Amino acid sequence: MDGVLALRRAASCAIAALYFGAMVSGRTALRQLLLLVLAGYTGWIVVSVWRCADNTREPLWGTLARFLTIAWAANALLVVTFLELDLLGTLVGE
Repeated sequence: MDGVLALRRAASCAIAALYFGAMVSGRTALRQLLLLVLAGYTGWIVVSVWRCADNTREPLWGTLARFLTIAWAANALLVVTFLELDLLGTLVGE
């Protein structure tokens, strides 16, 4: 289980690092692709956590996992939206 969590963290960090590199180098097409990857990856993780939330000994932890999943999904939606708006501003400015 710890290996899976480490892999998920590594994937998130890799997407962020690639996006930052694309932003610094001015590669807008790669930035757009990475936003789509981020949205898909986040959707997959959110659904996975939601479905596994009942697999706990204490119902409190499952409920907490679901509440945090909702917060995570809302945060991810805002991040992707604002990064997309920034990308559109870059494209319009060119």
